[in-house]
Amino acid sequence: MVDLRNFLFHSDYPMDKVVGIKQGGPITVDSYDGGSASFAHGLPEAPLCILLWSTASDFSSTRDGGEQDYRYDIPYLTASSDGTNVSINVTNNTGSAASVYWRVIMLPQPNTTADYDIPTTANPFILNTDLNYFKCIGEGSTTGASVPHTLGYRPHVLAWYQDSYGIHPLTSPILFSTNSPRVRVENDGLYFNMGSATKIFYRMYADG
Repeated sequence: MVDLRNFLFHSDYPMDKVVGIKQGGPITVDSYDGGSASFAHGLPEAPLCILLWSTASDFSSTRDGGEQDYRYDIPYLTASSDGTNVSINVTNNTGSAASVYWRVIMLPQPNTTADYDIPTTANPFILNTDLNYFKCIGEGSTTGASVPHTLGYRPHVLAWYQDSYGIHPLTSPILFSTNSPRVRVENDGLYFNMGSATKIFYRMYADG
């Protein structure tokens, strides 16, 4: 057997560390109604969640959770986490019932000191380089301060905000609310509007 603690991998950029993947469904929601699902993540802290969803059980086509535009022709899904659970919420304003399947990818918080379990032989460790990895050039958290960069273009950014209910992907600003947390990505930095958030987590990638 191979002790994964002896595995070394060198990259010029930090790699995203996936600490958990969970999927389920279907969540069936009537027209103009809502539904939800949740699971215990079993991690030592609230993870940063990336939500994918599909109307197909094999995920032959997928969409991002919390898309920027609130849609009336497809269901609207969001994910949030706290110290114990991950919750998936569905809003269906399409005019007909819908069934959706969900997949949650969990990342650790930036600069975490939490004690995570290492992979076991029951959970095979796979490193796949068939596709190029995003090149993470910075991660952290802020309570409102801007984060400068010198790329000269707008990088790809993932962000999450924390409030009294948990941690939520920052992908769906409520445009009519002044309390909506927001991030503005510019050629020289990231600029944050905290709104109702107490903290915003971010990951910045060299990929534009």
